[in-house]
Amino acid sequence: MNWKKVLFNFVAAPLLVTIIGGMVVFYLTKPPKNVGEKLVYEIDEPVAFDADKVKVSLFWLRVKNNGDAPSKQVEISVKFPDGIKVRAHKVVSSNAPLAKINQVSSEGHNLVFATDNLLPDESISISLMIDSAFAAKPDVIVRSSNTIGELYKSSPAKNNSVLSVLNRTIIVTTIPLLTGLSSLLVLLIFRLRKFNLSLFSSKNNAGFVLLHKGNYQLAQEIFKSAIITEGAEPILLSNFALSSALSGEVNVALSTIESAEWWASLGRQKAIVYFNKALIYGQNGDEALCLEALKKAFELSPSDIKSYCEMSTIVIELSSKYSSVKKEIEGNQKAWFSF
Repeated sequence: MNWKKVLFNFVAAPLLVTIIGGMVVFYLTKPPKNVGEKLVYEIDEPVAFDADKVKVSLFWLRVKNNGDAPSKQVEISVKFPDGIKVRAHKVVSSNAPLAKINQVSSEGHNLVFATDNLLPDESISISLMIDSAFAAKPDVIVRSSNTIGELYKSSPAKNNSVLSVLNRTIIVTTIPLLTGLSSLLVLLIFRLRKFNLSLFSSKNNAGFVLLHKGNYQLAQEIFKSAIITEGAEPILLSNFALSSALSGEVNVALSTIESAEWWASLGRQKAIVYFNKALIYGQNGDEALCLEALKKAFELSPSDIKSYCEMSTIVIELSSKYSSVKKEIEGNQKAWFSF
């Protein structure tokens, strides 16, 4: 038997086809290079909260120059229906503090922002809170002196360029290599996805540690920044709510934690929201509601809540203040170690 020929037919030849095929697919599907300015924008699905005393909706809008030339005299118009008032807004540029963005108009339901230049690959993030549980998106118009912005329905991640190459390559590899090599590439893609996704929670994690070690104001600023730049989610909102309570903003804390509780759908999300809710009630002097929320948190995710209780200075203070809270925590620690 000619082993060299066998090795070539079953190993080298499929590998060569894989590499060549991957390169062909990549270059054939490679998007054309932009010429000139190219304004694109996207707006996330609104998060509406409707309760007896609080009715608000949160929106996040992003505008970006995806071209290779600066956009001049950029204007961003955000318009809600008559009768809806924008209670608060925040504008952040990826080129801060160099970029200057002006609010040129505000009519309650209609905001207009302008900037002289939007450089290639530069983006603007706008977060909005309105005084209504409004479930639809506002009317958005983005324009410059030379062009009108287009709605961009997906969020391309610049860091995922390597991942997109692997995704295109795997289409080819599944034909000649239906076993080991394709499985390896699938595993590699999964690892890359997992790595990239884990980076998105870094601000939330840092703020969480600072918060439970007593640095409330810095943690609150980190949570604000994460909400603006990355968008909110239930755990992040609940962390922001707790930091607000500890910074003396009780009304903000209570309305935000209710929004986070309404939004949370997964077991671990709910557990952390209830954990933060318990601490907010504890800081507000309501022992009964604090204990009730803490019990729900332990029921949903006992291992996570146990570890948070062990490292949190906030929990230590509440345990010394409320005997029922201390008893609940100690009881769950014993239950955990018993098996």
